[in-house]
Amino acid sequence: MKVMLAVDGSSHSLDAVRCLMDLVARYREAPEIELVTVHRPVPMLPGMDMVVGKADLGRYYQDEGARSVIWAT
Repeated sequence: MKVMLAVDGSSHSLDAVRCLMDLVARYREAPEIELVTVHRPVPMLPGMDMVVGKADLGRYYQDEGARSVIWAT
């Protein structure tokens, strides 16, 4: 069984993670769990691309995603 769970660091998503962890014990086999981090995109302001490159933006999203996973553990 596979379970995909969206997390955004909010108290509601963390409650969902805790609930899922409580339910995992009831399964015969532990399900494969994939956490998907969800957050609002960075607003693209005029001229922002002159200051913030795609690589910087990608690193920001990676860091935010990693932070959400840490909150869930």
